Amino acid sequence: MRPHLGFKWFGLWDELEEILGRKVDLVSESALSPYVRKHVERELVLLYEEG
Repeated sequence: MRPHLGFKWFGLWDELEEILGRKVDLVSESALSPYVRKHVERELVLLYEEG
């Protein structure tokens, strides 16, 4: 990951927490552990999908 992308990722994370007024977990699909995927998918809320 290029360094500036990491800053954008954490900036998005901070902005989402501020907008939603609660803690959020922000992970890419590739970083999601297969052991917890089914549990996460039950509570998943898709806010934006790139077309």
